[in-house]
Amino acid sequence: MTLRQLYVLGFAGLVACSDDGFNEVLNKLGAQAQEGSYFLPEFTFQDVNPTSTTYNSSVSLNDLIDATYEDDSKTRIIVNFWMYGCGPCMQEMPLLQEVYEMGSAEVVAISSDSYRVFNPDLNEDEQGYDLTPTKRVMNKVTFPVLGGFSEEEETRIFYESMPYFPTIDIGNEEYTAYFFPLTVIMDNSGEVIEHLAGYDASKSNKLLDN
Repeated sequence: MTLRQLYVLGFAGLVACSDDGFNEVLNKLGAQAQEGSYFLPEFTFQDVNPTSTTYNSSVSLNDLIDATYEDDSKTRIIVNFWMYGCGPCMQEMPLLQEVYEMGSAEVVAISSDSYRVFNPDLNEDEQGYDLTPTKRVMNKVTFPVLGGFSEEEETRIFYESMPYFPTIDIGNEEYTAYFFPLTVIMDNSGEVIEHLAGYDASKSNKLLDN
């Protein structure tokens, strides 16, 4: 079963990269977000970005917290969830790179799609989807991009990422809302400050603010 099929099974993944904001999408579905559904538990995933200083190493949330304690100039941790074929995800990525280059935050991006995008021998996925536009953007990213190097890792990351996304009610059924990009901003103690569901250029100051 491919990741795309898993998103369809999650139902809300069908609207993962809508140009509408998260609340607008919920309104169209007649859905309601669950209060307190966002949280960020510990994670440990492998860095698959060859231009990152932690390439081929495991990176955890605790590693990011420790890094901010060791460097007084870093006041925040930014964790971004993305997927290929997601236009808003690629719009936001250069902004995350800018924040990373400013040096005021630890920045990581997480996707179970990562191993496909960073595979130099792979230009399309199993369904023939062209990866070139996504590769063009991600090749300019120098911060850690966490994922895996196999389909087995892809599936593991998909399931382990589920708690990071909100749950919504549609009728009497509860679903996980895979709304991309999802960007979580934390202070240097790991406490969540802000969740940004989707990409809104008018709110970019929330990423750029120290």
